[in-house]
Amino acid sequence: MLPASENHVEYLSLELEGLPAEAADDKVLKNMYFKNAHVVKAEPQINVLTGACSGKAKVKVRCANALKSDNLLKQLYNKGAKFSVQN
Repeated sequence: MLPASENHVEYLSLELEGLPAEAADDKVLKNMYFKNAHVVKAEPQINVLTGACSGKAKVKVRCANALKSDNLLKQLYNKGAKFSVQN
């Protein structure tokens, strides 16, 4: 059994920057950075003229516990993602 501090669900709200134009499709965004994570919501900012991603997105991710959320942030950093946590 996990200690109480590791046994709660945690939600991370992230803002990503420097995304490619293809990230307008949230499936592409999920595959780029969140393959093994439960993405609750992904909102890429879309350029209305081109339909491409403007380079930014807001993503809400569900993590099983604080250790999982720390691992997710480390993975994003290791992949070169530019992000900030909004929680």
